[in-house]
Amino acid sequence: MKHLVPVFLCFLLLFSVFTEGQSETNKLEGEAELALIEAEVVLQEMRQQGMGTAYADDLLLQARQAFEGEDLELALTRAKYLNQTGQEEEARALLQQVVDAQRTGSKLNPDYKTALLKVRQIQERKKEAYALRDQLQEVNLTLNELEGSPFDLSESHRSFQLAEESFKLERFPETRTYLNQTLQNIHAAKAEYSVLNALLKASRNNVESFVKENGYALLAAFFALSVLGYLSYRVLRKRRLEERVRFLKKEVAVLQELLKRIQEDFYLNHAISRQVYELRKEQYQRKLLKIKSELPVMEKQLKRFL
Repeated sequence: MKHLVPVFLCFLLLFSVFTEGQSETNKLEGEAELALIEAEVVLQEMRQQGMGTAYADDLLLQARQAFEGEDLELALTRAKYLNQTGQEEEARALLQQVVDAQRTGSKLNPDYKTALLKVRQIQERKKEAYALRDQLQEVNLTLNELEGSPFDLSESHRSFQLAEESFKLERFPETRTYLNQTLQNIHAAKAEYSVLNALLKASRNNVESFVKENGYALLAAFFALSVLGYLSYRVLRKRRLEERVRFLKKEVAVLQELLKRIQEDFYLNHAISRQVYELRKEQYQRKLLKIKSELPVMEKQLKRFL
């Protein structure tokens, strides 16, 4: 009987550790389930605000996949592959896990910590999107307030338009870059006007006599500056169109490579589910269609400068 006491104590200790682990797992599962519901609310709110959610939707799919665990059909396919490549022991172990999951109706290798991590990334994405939206609204308000002013804001409007476009495409680093460029263009336009205005005021008293003495020279200079300005505008416009065309062509190549990669992940590697594959394919094809409709227009405009 005395020999049974240590065995009984070890059994109690193992049982305590097991139940504690199960309790922690159940707690994580509850937290992850609640977090997934909150994430869906966040995405719905972002859509109602007119924001893009493609990246966050992808994160939510990954979170759900981690929460639900490995797909049983994909696990069976993986077990078959392991067996065919000489990894019989790993294949048997995985097949047993699948059988146990089917028999008990439980999940196969759920990862609640990863699910919670993806949800936190969705929350961070939301904060970033709202912060950029507020900055866009502030800069847009500044531009509207300056309408009718003597400042040359053409460059500011162009960079702000690029900021809006990149925000809609969820390219947030580019959005911040274009917003900063817009603010710099506004400050530069104000500074340029201040310098010119000061020069005009300083020379106003001598303008009439100067014009009388140098009328023809001024006309020639004005004509030369006009021609130079026109030529400079054409060169600058051509350069911007070339940069835009190169950027769009590069983006087409990247999107085509991404399409090829998700096809390999789905059909060859079985690394993603059909739901994730279809969603990403639709997003990439939609962006490709938009670019391919925009690219010929840009190229046609570019030919006018050749």
